[in-house]
Order: sequence, then C-alpha cells, then structure tokens
Amino acid sequence: MTLRGVDRGVFLAAAALLAVSVAAPFLALAGGDAGRLALAAVEGLCHQIPARSFHVLGHAMALCARCTGVYAGLAVTWWILRRVEEPWEWRRSFAPGAALVAVALLALMAAEWTLAQRAPHLSTNPTRFLSGLAFGAGWILGPHRWLLAAAFRVRTLLRLPA
Repeated sequence: MTLRGVDRGVFLAAAALLAVSVAAPFLALAGGDAGRLALAAVEGLCHQIPARSFHVLGHAMALCARCTGVYAGLAVTWWILRRVEEPWEWRRSFAPGAALVAVALLALMAAEWTLAQRAPHLSTNPTRFLSGLAFGAGWILGPHRWLLAAAFRVRTLLRLPA
C-alpha cells in the first residue's frame, strides 16, 4: 500500500465510523439486529456508555460524544486540508507554528479528560465532543502528518514509490 493510500484510509475509516455511529439509532428504531450490529461494529473502539453518548430519537449513537468528536475532527480536518493544500506539499516542510497548534489541540482533550476526573459535573457531552474534535484535528495537523512525512523520507531514501 502506498503512503497516499494510508493517508486516504485514515479519512475513509473515520468517515465510516461516523456513518455507523449516526446510523445506529435509526437502525435501532427500525428494529431487528441492525442496530445491535452497528454497536458491535465499533465496540472495541469506544466504551459506548449511553450516558456519555449523544442520543437520536431516544437511542444512543454507537460512539460516545468524545469518540464522535475525535472521528469527526479526523475526517473534517483531513478533508479541509486536502482542499487548501497542494497534494503532499506538507512532506517538504515543517512549520513550527503548525506543530504548536497541533500540540495545543491534542492537549485540550487531555485537559478536558483530567477535568472530568476531578469535577465530573463539569464534563458534559458537548464538552466531550469539542475536546474530541480538537484532538482529531490536532492529530491530523500533527502526528498524522509527521508520521507520513517520516515514512515518505524513508521511502525516498530507499527509492520506493510514495
């Protein structure tokens, strides 16, 4: 698999997980096993505590609010970057300012999680969602790009296709 395929796969996986999560309540309303299958599809990726999940028509989404935010942040940030950047332009340069933004966004979720442990009444599903959204965006802006750039450099050194 190429690095571009891996990069694209991150977007497709995040978008698919979001789709399953949003579809789960509607599938549960329809009855049968489809709603349970949607929950089982993401079971290992999220704790799925109903009180920490958004609800649609009385049924919990398959992902908790924080995980929904993470996958939304991954997908939306990836999609936006592919529309505003030249393809693979980021592999040639490293912007310290972007690194600071990425680290700050990643740290927001850690701060919100820590606050939730100390003062649970302050942690709501919207705050969990927003901290997850920040983490997902930070991951795409930081570690995702850095790992792909490092892999690109290794492939370049070994003269392998990107």
